[in-house]
Amino acid sequence: MKVLIIDDEVIIREGMSSVIDWAGNGFQLLEPAASAEEGLEIIRKDLPDIIFTDIKMNGMSGLDMASQVKREYPEIEIIILSGYDEFTYAQKAIREGVNEYLLKTSGPEEIIQSALKAKERIFKKREENDQNLKGKIVIKRNLLEGLVLNHADPQICTAFPNLKLENSDERLQILLIFLHEQNISEPDYILLYDLLKKELGGTSEFEVLLWKDCVLLIRKNKQLQSEIEWMKNKIKLIEHELNCNLFIAVGSNVKKMEDIHQSYTNAKQVVNYRWIMDFKGYVFYEQIRERKGMRRVCTVDEEAEFITILKSGSKEKAKKWINQLLTQLKQDKEITPESFELYIKSLIIAGYRWLSRVASSLGKFPPNQEWKLIDNSAWLINPEKVMRIYIAKIIDKFLQLSQENKHYTQKAIIYIQDHLDRNITLQEVADYVHINPNYFSEVFKREVGKSYIEFVKNARMEKAISILIETPAKISDVARQVGYEDIKYFSQQFRKYTGYTPSDYRKRMDNIG
Repeated sequence: MKVLIIDDEVIIREGMSSVIDWAGNGFQLLEPAASAEEGLEIIRKDLPDIIFTDIKMNGMSGLDMASQVKREYPEIEIIILSGYDEFTYAQKAIREGVNEYLLKTSGPEEIIQSALKAKERIFKKREENDQNLKGKIVIKRNLLEGLVLNHADPQICTAFPNLKLENSDERLQILLIFLHEQNISEPDYILLYDLLKKELGGTSEFEVLLWKDCVLLIRKNKQLQSEIEWMKNKIKLIEHELNCNLFIAVGSNVKKMEDIHQSYTNAKQVVNYRWIMDFKGYVFYEQIRERKGMRRVCTVDEEAEFITILKSGSKEKAKKWINQLLTQLKQDKEITPESFELYIKSLIIAGYRWLSRVASSLGKFPPNQEWKLIDNSAWLINPEKVMRIYIAKIIDKFLQLSQENKHYTQKAIIYIQDHLDRNITLQEVADYVHINPNYFSEVFKREVGKSYIEFVKNARMEKAISILIETPAKISDVARQVGYEDIKYFSQQFRKYTGYTPSDYRKRMDNIG
């Protein structure tokens, strides 16, 4: 804390400077001044916290100087040193804002105690100012939050005159700004917040808020391209300073302050495009508003390719396949977060469905479909990671099932299940498991409890049932998918197995559903 002594008497200046242990009491003593005029120069240059000044000096008096200092720097503590023990001097000093009045005959202890009391008053004022400032910040933040969340307070226009729309060309807009780096934490967003305040400090047409996992910006604009370019340049400067990419979700322009929540709602819709847009860039609501979405369900060929990857048991192959697939999907100009999520889930569901068939064919309970537990936001922020996790779970479970059932009968069952769409003979399956056909037939019936022909027929019928329930495929297509070229014969076999024709069975299931 800085102390300045102003007195035209050398003995007073030097005595107060040398006799009192200023540094030992936490003070930095500035070079003393010999006049009020010299003192004002030092005050404006070094900004002392406490001033000790004489009343009567050549030129400007100490009281006149004190009056001027209090006008310019009201926070500075001023202590008068006077040789006049008169009430009128003390009264005038108090009127000029002087904080304390000491006689020059006061001893060093009395002077240092006076300085310490002034120091205490300064700290107390600063603390009060900090509390007042914090209180104002909290009030302003609450008002802004209410505005954004559609709970606007009547005071909002008074509290934020900088956001008041002055003419018909002006609009308000919400921007949600995200960092994209590993291990992002709250301090990183505080730094982003501070940089935004700094870079936008030249204009009053903004309000900035720390907002959940991003920084929220309310912007007043005149819908000019030059304004957008100016903002983009500011973002580039901040990206350079932070050494990372920023994703800016830009909401719609609104004409009224009370409608700003609509811009916020639109900006949140844009936020879901972060992964699709590679977590960087300035993305406007208008850019994504008309997108219709990609197809929501994987094709039969895509499902077959996916299951081939799963059956390989290679997580490395799966990882490569995932990356290729997602790169391809990103190229779709109509892709939306909702359609993308449904498509990816359709693949994972297909994988679990296949795994359930494998488990059932081996007499095991179907595995839990853990994908249902995934938070929706995880699919949109890091789909690569989510898919790798759940495909790894499917592969691990498949390998576990394979390890637990190494016997060739189980291998044969899996092979049969995977080739039901064509005529598959006992000889072919026996060759696959490297067993004599006659011996294989005996062992198969003993372990499975059914003859090979009966098992294959039942498996075909169960697969046909699944296709009828899960897809709108024509009966002729269903027949071909389970290995029957003769539709009439297929219908006869299906009726024997279920008691219904394929068409009647589908209708019955639709009615139940």
